[in-house]
Amino acid sequence: MMAVPRIHSHILVIVLLLLLQVPSGVMWETIQCTPDIPDYRCPRLNPSCQCCEEEATLYTKTLHVTCSDLGELPQVIAFDSTSRVLEELTFEGNTTISHIQAAAFQNIGGTGGGVKKLRMSNAGIQTLDVTAFQSLGTYLMELTMNSNKFSQVPVGIFSSLQQLYELSMKDNEISSLDGDLLQGLTYLGRLILSGNKISSIPSNFLSGRTRLAYFDLSRNSLSYLDPNLFYGARNILELRLSHNDFKTISTDTFQALDNLQIVRLDHNKLETLSPGLFTANSNLRTVDLSHNSLKVLSGGIFSDTEPKSMRNLLLSHNLLTSMENELFKDISKLTLLDLSFNHFLAVPQMLNSLTDLFSLDFSNCKLLNVTYYDFVNMTSLRILDLSNNQIEAVEDLSFRFTPDMYNLTLSNNKITVIKRATIFGMFELQHLYLNGNNLSKIHEKAFLDLHDLKNLYLQDNSLDEVNEDNMQILASLKTLDLSNNSLSEITSHTFQGMRALTTLSLGNNSITSLADDAFTGMNITMSTCKYSLIYPGNLFYIKLYIGFKCLSNQ
Repeated sequence: MMAVPRIHSHILVIVLLLLLQVPSGVMWETIQCTPDIPDYRCPRLNPSCQCCEEEATLYTKTLHVTCSDLGELPQVIAFDSTSRVLEELTFEGNTTISHIQAAAFQNIGGTGGGVKKLRMSNAGIQTLDVTAFQSLGTYLMELTMNSNKFSQVPVGIFSSLQQLYELSMKDNEISSLDGDLLQGLTYLGRLILSGNKISSIPSNFLSGRTRLAYFDLSRNSLSYLDPNLFYGARNILELRLSHNDFKTISTDTFQALDNLQIVRLDHNKLETLSPGLFTANSNLRTVDLSHNSLKVLSGGIFSDTEPKSMRNLLLSHNLLTSMENELFKDISKLTLLDLSFNHFLAVPQMLNSLTDLFSLDFSNCKLLNVTYYDFVNMTSLRILDLSNNQIEAVEDLSFRFTPDMYNLTLSNNKITVIKRATIFGMFELQHLYLNGNNLSKIHEKAFLDLHDLKNLYLQDNSLDEVNEDNMQILASLKTLDLSNNSLSEITSHTFQGMRALTTLSLGNNSITSLADDAFTGMNITMSTCKYSLIYPGNLFYIKLYIGFKCLSNQ
């Protein structure tokens, strides 16, 4: 018997890949196997199974087992001693295991033996015997049965798994759950039932699950939850209810969840939210309500929520046109707010109470203008996205009170001119997106305050000239995109002093005049570009990667 070095003698990583009709030579193409290993090193599953040993590390080895057809999983025999604790036992692949029989693992979970992680995903399992796992209770901490075909889980099948921490049965065909299904799972901390066909849950389903911290019911057919459901699992920290059929949620649904920090209700059919819905959840940090049908948010939804705890509110892809003034009174410490893909015509003034807001996404709405008062109190704002709206004008000094902002996106609007007052006082700005507008003019010294700007995107506009003074201000600029404009001339001073520039895009313009010293001081040899591209009176395209080479196409 080959001895495993003592330092890791308690660990043997087992991977059983049960593949149906594996073509000859395919299975082992990337696996270096040791041939003719002793029978006692492999599980005796079925005469049609083949075993291959791969050295995973200096101290551990991995056993790969392929079987052409099992039908049902027979008893798994211990590998060289019933006293060995296996770190992981995995059955995966396109197998034909239709049934896990009674006491299938009794010879692994014998005296002194066991397995810590049992994974049986994508194995074609249709039914399970109620005693299938009865011998694994001593060590089993993680049980995964994802992407199979079973629709029922027998009551009592988990009753012996006292140490189980994580149970995952996502992407199966489970349609109903018995209230006593989880009996015996005293230490259950993570329960994943996403991607099934569950339409209702018994009110006692979570009874006694006081250690449950993560509960995932996303991608099911739920439209209602009994308010009594969570009284047996008051310590849930994260609750996922995404991709269900909720149209309304009663006010007392989450009342028992004192410690709830994250709730995800995105991709449902919610039209309204009841006042006081999150009243009892004083530790909330993140609420995701995106991809619903919300038209208005009333005040009081977060009443009595601890203002210092709530950080992230996601409301994108709804039908919102307004919000009541009291909405943010109890969550005034928000740092991230996503209102993208809604129907706002203007920035709601109550947002100015969010003085700690770090990131605000207002993209893909119907905003018409940006005014002086829109962001007047958002002194902590660092990231602002106003892209894909219908903004025609940005009022002077609109961003004066956001001096620490480093990312401003105004792309794909209808802005025609940029003045110094448009982006006045934005000393920390590093990324400015103005592409896809109707820009025909950038005033002289418009970029005077942008000494730290690293990336400037001006493509897809109607600019017919580049102001030399503006470019020379941008000494820290690394990326400049001026493609798809109406530029006709690049003078000797256009990009003078821009030594930090690494990418300059001038493609799809109407450039007919390019000064010989237009790129003086940059790390590029212009001779290749000059002789191959400059044909007086003709249109040509230029894209320069400063420091590398000049790329172009006619």
